[in-house]
Amino acid sequence: MPTAPGICFVAGLAKNGATAKLWSSSRFASPPSKNTPLPSGSPTASTTTGTTHGGDGAYRFSAVTPGLWYVSLEYNGSIFYDTHDIKNPLAAPTVMDYGAVGDGSHDDTTAVQAALNDTAQGLIVFPQGVYLCGNLTISNRTNFVVQGQGAIILWTGTAAAGDQIGLRLSGVNSLVTIRSLEFTSLSGVAADGHCGVWWKNGDSPASIRVEDCWVRSCARGVSGVRTSSGTWNDLVVTGCFFDTILGTAAGQGEGVYLETNATTSVNARIDGNTFSQVQQYGVHLSRGIGAIVVGNQFVLHRTGVATGAVKAAVRVNRFREVVIEGNRFNSGFDGAIEVTPTTGTTTRLITIRGNQMADAANAVPEITIGTSTPAADGAPEEVLLEGNQLYRGTFRNASLIDLRAGLRVTLRDNLLVHLGVTATPEMLTIEGQGDSGGTRAYTDDVDVGGNTFYATISGGGAVPAIALQAGICTSIARLAFRGNRLNTTSGFSVGASVTNPNVTLADQANDGLTFDAAAQAATLGIGRLVVAGTRATQASFATASGRHGFAQSSPTSIGHFGGALAWPLPSTAKTADYVFLETDGTIKVDTTAANRAVTLPDPATCPGRIMAVKRVSAGANSLTVAAAAGNVDGAASVSISSNNECWGFQSDGLGWWSIFTK
Repeated sequence: MPTAPGICFVAGLAKNGATAKLWSSSRFASPPSKNTPLPSGSPTASTTTGTTHGGDGAYRFSAVTPGLWYVSLEYNGSIFYDTHDIKNPLAAPTVMDYGAVGDGSHDDTTAVQAALNDTAQGLIVFPQGVYLCGNLTISNRTNFVVQGQGAIILWTGTAAAGDQIGLRLSGVNSLVTIRSLEFTSLSGVAADGHCGVWWKNGDSPASIRVEDCWVRSCARGVSGVRTSSGTWNDLVVTGCFFDTILGTAAGQGEGVYLETNATTSVNARIDGNTFSQVQQYGVHLSRGIGAIVVGNQFVLHRTGVATGAVKAAVRVNRFREVVIEGNRFNSGFDGAIEVTPTTGTTTRLITIRGNQMADAANAVPEITIGTSTPAADGAPEEVLLEGNQLYRGTFRNASLIDLRAGLRVTLRDNLLVHLGVTATPEMLTIEGQGDSGGTRAYTDDVDVGGNTFYATISGGGAVPAIALQAGICTSIARLAFRGNRLNTTSGFSVGASVTNPNVTLADQANDGLTFDAAAQAATLGIGRLVVAGTRATQASFATASGRHGFAQSSPTSIGHFGGALAWPLPSTAKTADYVFLETDGTIKVDTTAANRAVTLPDPATCPGRIMAVKRVSAGANSLTVAAAAGNVDGAASVSISSNNECWGFQSDGLGWWSIFTK
């Protein structure tokens, strides 16, 4: 059987001048009794208590091999013996080997700290028990495991200013795992600063795992802050339960709070935890490279807390890549997720996928992306919201998703439900804050597809599925709405002037798809509009059997307009040669002063397009109509010879053909 060195713990010595000697059992014919003479020869090890060691009345012989050992205790001329049988040399040392009692009333701080300080050990076990302790530290350890076995660490005392009472990672630690411990507070008072695992400015933990732990009735759960020195990296918090984390001071009342003020290779994974009744943020990660928050449950978030500033269950700020996936948010007070950039850090990728959010009590969005000042803070670059389920069974006057900024945004296959609405909250808000100049710096390309928007009305109110808010202007280059199911009172609302985006409306599956500028006291100027397979009986667009209606719910032709057909006609005649623009329909040309020429576009670029030219002057000067490519009526050009004569031309993709003259 393989062997391993153990520890022989001797307690009850006088604190000064007592001698302890370690003897092999082979040195005695039978077990020694009180005042039995010492055997001849030298002991395996010997020590005298004093200020250097053993000053606490306890001594530890380390590297003891398996077998039966005797320890002689000599003090004031008397000899006592203590028996030690090291039966399982492979068993991990426990804090009780160092004198901890674990009865919930004896102060075990010194004994537990001695166990954590023993650098000969890579594993320290807390057997079942309640260990009353003040602050504990793990200092400058590598490849070290702290393992609980049904153990509770019960914190006592009050933290000094700037510190906490908890298990501190002090100095430089790496590859440290803290597992299966419960941390709780004797007082239950947030002001005492009790927590689970923590580090502060100047400490440098790396590759740290906190797993299967329970932190309850404390001011903080797992907390680490870097303000000017030190660093931290590669932290995993998994399978833990954070229950009743209370406090309003900076960093208090937060389940997992990790912040650094320097650009470092910080990565954090918060995985499979439960957060219940956390007063501030459940997870708060600020500044780093990668943030992963997956498979967690947030219950009763901020329940019973005064409204104050909004504190989402998950807040990720200034991380470059963010994944928030498969989490459940239930019966909280504030919203679920907030992801924001800040000056100096580019948020490259944000993925929010497969989360469930239900019944937030406060009137705030469940998901917020970006800030209200992207000109100062910057905007996320690539944003994907996919397969999330957002449910409000009781009316709250706020949108479910607030997209404040994002250069390229995709919202796909999400379910948004808002029941019992009594006012006018939109379900999805798309903003372009601060970008009145159209630089496309903050919100550029938005694709909303395959989503379901469902709302019920109680006692009045109206719910637009999608609201285009103030500030979008030309900052959005492309808006695409594809295959969404809209069961709301209207499809879109426009909060302010929205000019020149390229808008695609495709395969919308229900009524209410409309940009209602008049009702919303706004304007919608669209540079390019594509409508395909869209049905909206109460709105601007409809289709039936390949026929498209505009302001017409039952089209009877390929293009059926509910009102008069109109296209731009210049108020003044052209007095110089002119090249047709894409936006032209009919132009007037004045040839009084000289011969004039009009050029139609390349027919290949606009098959089926109809354009008209009208001559509005008398005299002998000529007016010719040619094409940028191809021909007109099979010739290089045609002439319009009479005053007030009007010709219409249509492209077949190869050339232009006159279809009427008057």
